[in-house]
Amino acid sequence: MKREAIFDETGTYRYSLKRKWGNDRERKVAFITLYPDNADEIREDYVTSKCITFAKKWGFNAVECLNLFSYRAQKAEDLSDLDKEDAIGAETDRYLYYGTRNADLVIAAWGKNVFHDRENDIKQLFEGMDLACFSGQENHPSQLQFISYDTRLMPFELESEEPYLFSAFPSLYR
Repeated sequence: MKREAIFDETGTYRYSLKRKWGNDRERKVAFITLYPDNADEIREDYVTSKCITFAKKWGFNAVECLNLFSYRAQKAEDLSDLDKEDAIGAETDRYLYYGTRNADLVIAAWGKNVFHDRENDIKQLFEGMDLACFSGQENHPSQLQFISYDTRLMPFELESEEPYLFSAFPSLYR
């Protein structure tokens, strides 16, 4: 498996984590979670392992883990103690933009507790994109650590109260 992690120069922010297996043309799933944990270019954490398992189950051969906040926190509440800019990280939106634009499937998986009004910040960033998620509460996508491997994807729309249907990967929704 090829492994890559992109950090800032201090190691405080992880902007991207990539895994690729097999020699076929890359078919990538991008997972957008709330914040990075302990995974790096050598080791996996629980969430990264789940991303890889889902991607393999769906027939993909690459994963990129991105975050709404790139600050490496131990728990979500750590983000609320930081200034908004410090929690997000200087390069986060750039990595979110490019990492999702070259993905075959983009999964929103940041959960309900988003700090610093971040969901409103990213609406423009994901405008016109087909996003999917695992069903969550109050139109928020579920976090990966709280779902089972038999949970199905559903379409996700940031701006509406109800998700809308799209056809990027219809077989994943059945």
